[in-house]
Amino acid sequence: MSDKTKLIEMGMIISRVHELMAEGKESKTRGWKMSDIVNTIEKEQGSTQSMIAFQYIIDNYGVQ
Repeated sequence: MSDKTKLIEMGMIISRVHELMAEGKESKTRGWKMSDIVNTIEKEQGSTQSMIAFQYIIDNYGVQ
């Protein structure tokens, strides 16, 4: 897989993470859980992509 292809794939995963976060914020509970997002991405795209989503959320939204 070329670097360009990896970047495009990563961008698609990050975009999906943001879509799922927005859906969670608009839901009855008014929030999102990382586990729900990671599980959804794993079902849709596979375990490698779910690990990328997990790391993205930790890096950008984790408590420091």
